Amino acid sequence: MTKFCPNPYEWLDISAWGHDSVKFSTCIESWGGEGARLAVLPFTEAAELTIDDIWNGQKAQQIRYQASTNGRPAFCDGCPRWKANIEPVEIDGRTCGDCAAMPKTLNLAYDRSCNLQCPSCRTHTIFHSPGSIEHAVLSKFQDKIVRPLLKTADRAFLAGLGDPFGSPCYSELLRTVQPDDAPTLKWYILTNGQGFTQKRYEEIPTRRQIDAVQFSIDAACPETYAQNRSSNWRRLIDNLAFAGSLRRSGYLDKLDISMVVQWNNYKEAVAFVELAKAHSVDTVLFSALLPQGTYRDADYLHRAVHLSMHAEHGNAMQCLTNATIVGADNGINVTVEMPRC
Repeated sequence: MTKFCPNPYEWLDISAWGHDSVKFSTCIESWGGEGARLAVLPFTEAAELTIDDIWNGQKAQQIRYQASTNGRPAFCDGCPRWKANIEPVEIDGRTCGDCAAMPKTLNLAYDRSCNLQCPSCRTHTIFHSPGSIEHAVLSKFQDKIVRPLLKTADRAFLAGLGDPFGSPCYSELLRTVQPDDAPTLKWYILTNGQGFTQKRYEEIPTRRQIDAVQFSIDAACPETYAQNRSSNWRRLIDNLAFAGSLRRSGYLDKLDISMVVQWNNYKEAVAFVELAKAHSVDTVLFSALLPQGTYRDADYLHRAVHLSMHAEHGNAMQCLTNATIVGADNGINVTVEMPRC
């Protein structure tokens, strides 16, 4: 049986790129770099294609040829899963040809629209409202490319950019996709939590196909939440409590919360794990504050405690270690994703 990286045969990332374009990739670019890109196209041009034009186009066939002959594409040299011997994997009954059936895992991040304006993510509000040209273009793209993909996908992550309940396009998708439209699909919802209410949840026809939800929070108290999210802490906690009730009732297989670690919240790492325990959370994810062009250089360096040069780096790492221990004691998986810098 051949061992090879499965991503070129199974994974498709669809992300907003620049002001009016969309990027298709067959791997996470932080792993594979630009070599994982299948195409970058204006939304208007992409909406005139079929997904087969992208998924089985010349670049995709070239990548799969490398995978089938060498076990991996050329861009895999920096992949952390490869280095950790997690990839490649063995897959039975699969012909490792240049063309492939439709992708099984989708990362859907093509709309930046959000109900929040978090300083770690953006410097201004991004919201494509119904009636705008941007919304019309996105809706056409969503109908032409995204909906057909859901028919055969096993999993879809929604949304790495924007918010599923803050974006009119994403919200429309969730409200209108029926179980028969996506019979094998399982949703992984990534949200800031402000819109994950019982009412919005019950409006989703495929809600029983949501098996995992992640709340991105970035704080463990109202004061820090106001600084990092500028939103309603009480509403967040109420919605997290609702999500926890879904987890305890078995309607969710997994509930996660995440924190982008920086100077004003790292001391709350243990409290963040305790927040997780109080709401039946399975996994706590701590990640680094990466440069998004939203801070001046000096301000970013002041905030980025994951950098080894930072005066509070050692204290921050100890807080994360303590949080990991508390998580283990309470049956909560704590994942720390900090690049070595």
